Amino acid sequence: MIYLNGKPVAPAKNLTLARLLESAGRDARLTVLTVDDKFVPPAEYKSYVVPDGAKVTARELLAGG
Repeated sequence: MIYLNGKPVAPAKNLTLARLLESAGRDARLTVLTVDDKFVPPAEYKSYVVPDGAKVTARELLAGG
């Protein structure tokens, strides 16, 4: 099982972060991710395969100043 923001997500074989975000309806360009509390750079979203049992935290980028 994979967890996205504390909620279980049905795992898929070879599920990447990009596909996980897409299935959750999130825009990868506007989302910062950590996997098990470790930052993953956006350039790796398409290649990073989420391991079973991982806890993924997604946070939306905000604009402002």
